[in-house]
Amino acid sequence: MDIKGTISDAKCFGQNSGTINVNISGGAMPFTYHWKENSLANPFIDNLYKGNYTLSVTDAALCKAEQMFEIHEPDLPLSVTAISQPACVLTPNGTITPAAVGGTPPYLFAVDNQSRMYNNSLFLIYSGRHKVFAADANNCRAETEITVNERNTMPFVNFMLATSRYERDTLVVIDVSVPKPNNVTWGFSPEALVIATNPFDAKIKYNVTGIYPVKMTGHFETCDYSVEKLLNIAPYDPLVTGKDKYLTGIESVKITPNPNDGQFKVKVKLYTKQQIHIKILDYYSKIWHSSRYPAGIDFEQDINISGVLPGTYVLWIVSDNDSKALLFVISQ
Repeated sequence: MDIKGTISDAKCFGQNSGTINVNISGGAMPFTYHWKENSLANPFIDNLYKGNYTLSVTDAALCKAEQMFEIHEPDLPLSVTAISQPACVLTPNGTITPAAVGGTPPYLFAVDNQSRMYNNSLFLIYSGRHKVFAADANNCRAETEITVNERNTMPFVNFMLATSRYERDTLVVIDVSVPKPNNVTWGFSPEALVIATNPFDAKIKYNVTGIYPVKMTGHFETCDYSVEKLLNIAPYDPLVTGKDKYLTGIESVKITPNPNDGQFKVKVKLYTKQQIHIKILDYYSKIWHSSRYPAGIDFEQDINISGVLPGTYVLWIVSDNDSKALLFVISQ
């Protein structure tokens, strides 16, 4: 009798996934099988660990034959390591670089979600704690954890821009981010006429009414952050230009009566048509009143903050391109 076997080795280190399937040639059927290591009596055995397995076969004429088979496994268990580079806050530009040894190459990797494996050697990722997974050619799995640190603190990114302006105006947009970036870049719609750009501001003009996006990207060392606002360009208004190009701010501010009991009238006169913001603050900078008004030249507004403590307060008027503060007294 001649005993031949088809062997499937254990797929993963330490795993019982090996099989042996035996075929007998010669001899007289039926055959009797006996595996010495596990006393099984079948030509096919599975769930085998690495090792030697010996089969004894007896045919109908009581002739016997014996054959040993060897189940192999990978030389080393699959393991995965990883190195990381820091990410900017709230930005997926940190990196994780995984590497695997053992098991059966080639390898696939995943970060945080092992249901989707890739042959990537580099993953872009947010800061934080992450799981790194590896799979080999036999789908043996390994995992580890790694921290991607933050390379910066989150800046406050912002720029000043009047949200309502007029066609043919020359508009200035200015970075007011904290901390100040190394520099900024601007993004304007095709309708914008860019007059000048500097590291932290730009001058633009629109000749057609409409609502246009303005985007600023602040560059903080190796981290970039963007903010976008909408600019409303209204039809040209000659009152906005004014009679004197050097007088474009607030002409006068009056409050009556002064002193008062918290109920008073505010009158504001502008050189040109603009929108304004009226604020009332105490000496501790607490805001007791805040209201915005659409573009105009003359404003008259009744204010009521009765009930506040007696003392000196600040009336603060902010227009599109000017501001004025006026002290007044509230008495009982």
